[in-house]
Amino acid sequence: MRCCHILGVSIIFILSVAAVGLLVASGVAYDVLIEDSLNGTSSSRIGLWRNCTTMNGIETCSVDDNILEFKSEPNMRRDKDILIVMDIAAVAIILIAIFLTLCGLAKSHRSKCVEITASLLFILATICILFMVVYLEVEMIKDSSFKRGWAVFTLYGGLAATLLTSVEAIVYALCCYDPYLEGIEKSDSLVLRSRPPNLEYNRSYNNNAMDTSYNPYAVPTKDY
Repeated sequence: MRCCHILGVSIIFILSVAAVGLLVASGVAYDVLIEDSLNGTSSSRIGLWRNCTTMNGIETCSVDDNILEFKSEPNMRRDKDILIVMDIAAVAIILIAIFLTLCGLAKSHRSKCVEITASLLFILATICILFMVVYLEVEMIKDSSFKRGWAVFTLYGGLAATLLTSVEAIVYALCCYDPYLEGIEKSDSLVLRSRPPNLEYNRSYNNNAMDTSYNPYAVPTKDY
């Protein structure tokens, strides 16, 4: 069971770290969306916090000065603010779930409550990322001239990694668990409980207390 414990936590840790890396990459990238002009001499890239325009081989980039103000400004500022908040929330939730998972390794025995809590957090992070993907496709890409940049596919990778992490966390919490072996280690002490009193023996002893010939501790003998 200890090997199963370490293997399950290792898989969850690797998948969750990969998910965090992909989400951070999609968040800091500036070319979330790509728009090409008809003449092919200029292009525009719109990201969550930076916009870049290339004309005749010269690239000009600018950072938005109204980040997280949720204003309907040009370059889809409000939509990008929503995506930023959801991205940060997903990363924070995954980091908390990773911390809880690693706490399980530090303990001498598993805690099913901690494992279920971590599984629920991974599921919540998956929901946040799924919302980001749907919102991005519906509000920023659908019925527009924009095309998906590589950061969009990075976001899809983060969604897949988080979903796999959620499934592995659930399987680990529910299946790789033996309540009868919970908390039993080689270093544990063996505690022997006293035997319950023998009621029949006590009753017989009390009834014969006045009989001096009665010896409750006598051992039956056999004639040879």
